[in-house]
Amino acid sequence: MLLRCIVILIFCAFLGSCSSDPKHEISFYYWKQDFSLNADQQLLVKSNHVKKLYVKFFDVIWDTQTESAIPVSKLEIKEKPEALKVIPCVFIENQVFKNSKNDILPKKVLELITKIARVNSLEINEIQLDCDWTDATRQAYFNFLIRLKNLAANKQTITSTIRLHQFKYPKKTGIPPVSKAVLMCYNMNEIKDDKTINSIISEKTLKNYIDQTEAYPLPLDLALPTYHWGLVFRMGKLSIIVNDIDKESIKSVAFRRLNENQFQADSNFYYNNTYFCKDDILRIEESKPETLQRCADILKNSPHHFNEVIFYHLSSNSIKNYEKNFFSDLIARIR
Repeated sequence: MLLRCIVILIFCAFLGSCSSDPKHEISFYYWKQDFSLNADQQLLVKSNHVKKLYVKFFDVIWDTQTESAIPVSKLEIKEKPEALKVIPCVFIENQVFKNSKNDILPKKVLELITKIARVNSLEINEIQLDCDWTDATRQAYFNFLIRLKNLAANKQTITSTIRLHQFKYPKKTGIPPVSKAVLMCYNMNEIKDDKTINSIISEKTLKNYIDQTEAYPLPLDLALPTYHWGLVFRMGKLSIIVNDIDKESIKSVAFRRLNENQFQADSNFYYNNTYFCKDDILRIEESKPETLQRCADILKNSPHHFNEVIFYHLSSNSIKNYEKNFFSDLIARIR
């Protein structure tokens, strides 16, 4: 009998070791208007056993001509994400809450989410709101969340993103009235400052916000960056943001290297759907695997607990920079 039990245990251990499922659930944001996964994205999703995508359904901006909040960049699903749970995300411009006194905004937002979901046969159990609220807009945004939650009536869980400064100073910035929050561990430094080295991610900045911070009074998920971009400074001011541009791609372009991540245009030219003027400064920023690993160690050694880890975002131009097992290994590093 004892021998039989031992054999069964060994067999179960063998089956477990053969399983290719990652130890921790991996999720991604999808932040483009047209939804369609190419071969590289499909491979990443399949090989990492991704079950959930946080998909931007639309933005809400303040239209000065009509003096009203309007939806823009509405999602068009060209290929339905089979076997993937979709979480709608809505980015709301802070200016909306500075100006809008319209109590029907939550109703309009929920109706548009429902319409997009119905047209594409998507079942929606959670809705995530993204707004970098300020002292001036906090009450208006929080009231919006409460009304949206009441309209959802337990059919959908309402969640909200929070920035690092909102995480560190909850008594000052306020705590959103939602079921859980997602801590955005990216866009850490001042993007418009031409002296910033990397606005996307910084170990030093993360440590300053994470260390010596009390536990946040809401359950927390974690969002980490897996993207790169180029920031074009013209006459010392941020002029253009160029997505999916990297150091390798500009080697044959008329740029003169100034330092590790800054390049100066030698002439006027058109490149990557962007017009560069002579003397423009291009600052290329990226979330390198080794930087993310060091940040993961900071998060692991902090007193905070994070549930789900979501990577921003599922871009075919960015994910090629990471090894197949990078995402599951990084989550394990945080745990």
